[in-house]
Amino acid sequence: MWASAQEAAIRLLHLVVAARFIDAEPTAAGRALAALLVDRILATLDYERSLANYHGLVCAAASAVAGAWLDDAPLRRAGRRCWLRTCRRW
Repeated sequence: MWASAQEAAIRLLHLVVAARFIDAEPTAAGRALAALLVDRILATLDYERSLANYHGLVCAAASAVAGAWLDDAPLRRAGRRCWLRTCRRW
């Protein structure tokens, strides 16, 4: 498991960007990895936002992007909510 949610978020963004770059649809393994990373992000999102730096922003962006890439309605809604809550803070 990765040490911080920010690190998990950066890995998730890289996963999605790489998949989109090669025009790949999410595979079962890609979905599983994305779900693992999102779980890690959401577990400490409040803490990440409390740092008052870009950690919360990166985590919120990764959650929103993953929801869109996976076409996962619950994840997309969760990502949008954390994105809006995080951005409103600044």
